[in-house]
Amino acid sequence: MNKSLLTSILLLQFFLGVFSNQLFAQCPTESFPGGSIWADDCTLKNTAPADFNGQSLEYVWIKSSAQGGDCETAISELNSLNVGALYDAFLDNGGFSGTASPVIGSTSWSFVTDGDGDDLSLEISEAAVPTCYSRCARVVGCTRFYGEVATTADETTCQQDICPTEPFSGGSIWANGCTLQNMAPAEYNGQPLEYVWMKSSAQGGNCEAAMSELLPLNVGELYTDFVAAGGFDGGVNPVIGTTSWSFVTDGDGDDLSLDVPELTTATCYGRCARVMGCTRFLGEVATTAQPCTVLPVELTQFKGAADGCNVNLFWSSSSEENFSHYELETSNNGRTFKLAESVNASGSTGGGNYFFTDKKADLNNYYRLKMIDYDLSYEYSKIIQVKSDCQITEEEIVVFPNPVKDDFLNIKIDAKRAKEDLVRIFNITGQEVFTQNLSLKTGINTIRLDVSELPAQIYFIKIGHQAHSGFAKISER
Repeated sequence: MNKSLLTSILLLQFFLGVFSNQLFAQCPTESFPGGSIWADDCTLKNTAPADFNGQSLEYVWIKSSAQGGDCETAISELNSLNVGALYDAFLDNGGFSGTASPVIGSTSWSFVTDGDGDDLSLEISEAAVPTCYSRCARVVGCTRFYGEVATTADETTCQQDICPTEPFSGGSIWANGCTLQNMAPAEYNGQPLEYVWMKSSAQGGNCEAAMSELLPLNVGELYTDFVAAGGFDGGVNPVIGTTSWSFVTDGDGDDLSLDVPELTTATCYGRCARVMGCTRFLGEVATTAQPCTVLPVELTQFKGAADGCNVNLFWSSSSEENFSHYELETSNNGRTFKLAESVNASGSTGGGNYFFTDKKADLNNYYRLKMIDYDLSYEYSKIIQVKSDCQITEEEIVVFPNPVKDDFLNIKIDAKRAKEDLVRIFNITGQEVFTQNLSLKTGINTIRLDVSELPAQIYFIKIGHQAHSGFAKISER
């Protein structure tokens, strides 16, 4: 077959496939059956889809709490609007995944989704007030929504119990000298949580053994009673029942981490989490803190800020009596640290101010201070995280030849600095199909990649964490 004719046929097939909906959609000019839905507790269930002459349809859900959730009255706000055009504009601005406002014009209505990909039904959050929900349908390729169905959900049809009944993830903590450092917060279905710390020195600080004392108790009820009686500010006894445990706080307002006083014996510390408005603490994590000494140095701040590929670090203290020096440590994972710089103390009992620039920062960085006294006793600061603004390349990488016909692909990278990194290639479905380590030097780098094993299709290249370019591989036949 003539090559030009074959090319024309393939192009025609492509354009017909892409634009057939727009070219051949039978756009209605008046309302058609929107199907039916049913408010079943916190789910608006599809009982019949919309239909218009067998055409493919797409749906969007909208809601309004105006007019006491009376659908017939509330929908009158939309009579003069082209909801379809407003929905298209909403999608163009990022839709539900972006920052676009879902409010429809200046009405009480807004677009809504549960994100599960099933547009026929809708899972909703607890309806504190009666709310009208409407499912709107339009023919794919058309603008206006002409198929509508609506129903009202209220307190009686939707009452979600947000309080968990089983243990959930309590996160993780780390005993860092005399600080119980938060490594990960607790989490329960995205609900807001509150925390309380408790401690016990029983069983030699063995958490598993000491925790058994609390099993028959509802610690949440006891903590609620403790707070109601005045809590930590009211002189109330913090001991939990008749156990060896007691509620503790450092009073700094940060309930995720805890600074403890000097310890002479191993002590178990537990951080308990519960959903706001619920009673039981069901998210728990515990660790044993070993004897520690609080140094006479008092940090007043420890901060970091990205400056391109570098990270600027600042810290200051209000007291440094009999204090030797700081060791600034860095990590790319928050667990394994190495020395970045040793900084002598100011020599002033009134403290000092310090500054250091990390010129070897990665994209993601963790820092802590090791504060060392003259007798070589030491304490760690809190851990801070700083993400650099570093772009490895001055501009997009150059890929050649593109398309590639043989076994090798070349990429040219203009790097801001020397760096060990990774080049990754992904196919059009997002699957990683190729990796190779890179040793970049400052300036122009040209790298040759063997792509002989990759089939003919479109690919995308990432250097490190950043997407840079795409290329096509074609068959020579």
